[in-house]
Amino acid sequence: MKSVFSLLILSATTLFHSISAPAQTIPRIRTNLDNNWKFAFGHAAQPEKDFNYGIKNVFVKSGAAAGTAIDAKFNDSGWRSLNLPHDWAVELPFVKVNNFDVQVLAGPK
Repeated sequence: MKSVFSLLILSATTLFHSISAPAQTIPRIRTNLDNNWKFAFGHAAQPEKDFNYGIKNVFVKSGAAAGTAIDAKFNDSGWRSLNLPHDWAVELPFVKVNNFDVQVLAGPK
């Protein structure tokens, strides 16, 4: 009985100290990620045409990056610099079709 009472007192004391201890506040850091992005309009249907990047490299876990866009030596000087938000679709020619199956945003049917 004495050990149960001691354990109860110890638990209550520990709980009281943990509740009453002031929390350490870490200052919030705001980082703006909107500036200095690089953009290249690619080939969605044929990714192998995009800067020597093939679909075979997409799921590689080996860490091999040679010749791909994640290589540190990759040359992106031909890419456009832009700031976000950016809507690249407004630069494309307007497509007028009479086929109503073609939708920009396909909703539920």
